[in-house]
Amino acid sequence: MTRKVEIVSDVWLGSDGQRLVIPVEGTGVAAEDALARRAQVLALAEPRKILGCVLTLDDGTEVSIDAPMLPALLPDRSGILGIFPPSWYINEAGDDVFGFPNNAAVFNVDGTLRFQVNVGKEPIHHIALVYGVLDGKFSGMLGLHVAFGADCPPEQIYALDSAVPGLIPTLHTVRF
Repeated sequence: MTRKVEIVSDVWLGSDGQRLVIPVEGTGVAAEDALARRAQVLALAEPRKILGCVLTLDDGTEVSIDAPMLPALLPDRSGILGIFPPSWYINEAGDDVFGFPNNAAVFNVDGTLRFQVNVGKEPIHHIALVYGVLDGKFSGMLGLHVAFGADCPPEQIYALDSAVPGLIPTLHTVRF
């Protein structure tokens, strides 16, 4: 049986050492509860930081990924996409592990890296956030908001096939 991700949770740490695991997406995680979950994070002693995420699999196994990211469940639940804002996940030299413009990666259910997303020759400055699961021609793919400059709002939607590291232009625009 192929294991699937049921729940994705963020792991936060307050300056007093209190650790908090907050479900962000998956089975039984209601979007309506987002403000209550955010309030729990804000109640942590400052400065607080995100440590990574925990994947709860359909067999009850928990897998930790020790990389601070904005996680999103893949549509087929075979893993997650992580978007890495600047300076969230840096190496010993102080460089971003997943720097702009390729600041996203797909991880398998066991926490291993499947691939780093590659924007290719597209004029993308950075991947900003997840738009959602797409339909039509891009059915079953994640839509990603991308920005074309450091000070530009993310407007263009690109599709991500969780089996291929390249982005696919959808020619769809969502203005903020």
